[in-house]
Amino acid sequence: MIDADATFDVERLAAALRARFGHLRGCSGSGRQGGSEEEEEPGGNGAGEPLVAAALSRFGLLSCHSSLELLSALVTLRASIERLEESLPEDKKVRLVLLDNAAAFYWPLRAAAAAPRGGRSSSSSSSSSSPRLNLSTMAAASSQALKRALKGSGAAALVTRHAVFPPSSSSPFPSAAARGGGGNQGDFFPASWLSLASRRADLAPAGSAETPRVRLTWRSSPSEAAREAARGGRDAAAPLPPPPLLFDLTDAGLIPL
Repeated sequence: MIDADATFDVERLAAALRARFGHLRGCSGSGRQGGSEEEEEPGGNGAGEPLVAAALSRFGLLSCHSSLELLSALVTLRASIERLEESLPEDKKVRLVLLDNAAAFYWPLRAAAAAPRGGRSSSSSSSSSSPRLNLSTMAAASSQALKRALKGSGAAALVTRHAVFPPSSSSPFPSAAARGGGGNQGDFFPASWLSLASRRADLAPAGSAETPRVRLTWRSSPSEAAREAARGGRDAAAPLPPPPLLFDLTDAGLIPL
């Protein structure tokens, strides 16, 4: 996992894994009579603790504190994957790379680019002073670095970005909301990342304070639409996205309903 926000809590992951394994153990043992107490150890960790340790041994974390650190992590990602796989059994490979979140440094970079320098804004002088360091080039370099790192590896990538304004709120960027096609969630996600996506999904809160839930809604991506158009022609009907999914939000993670 590449933590671009540098806020990921490994202890919280371990706690969620313990709760998740406990939930699964409770489901599998619900049909048994007696004997369940014998599986528990003092402290409540019980038989799930070896599973937690095994799961965490397959987890690698890279934390970033700037856009340059994020780019460096992506450029060296293939080497990081190979080092992690050296500690795994021979038949185990890295199958998922999570980047959270790709737009972490968008607003700081945008603010820095707009800040006046020596009586001139950096936007007016960026073309002459630092043409290679701007929002679009950094995003493009980062997305292409991820693409190169995963090419031929057999691993999938899950890239997140956090919506500053939920779809139901009034956005100060109405034009960006229109481009996003469902709220204004596209207002700060670089196009270079969107062009790589084969699937897109939105996670939004649902339910109530007493029963917190999360709804996952699938959306078509630009690359997916281009493939469908090439396969079926310009007049081909767009495929229907899968139906939304609803999850209970618990200490054990997301439990599908």
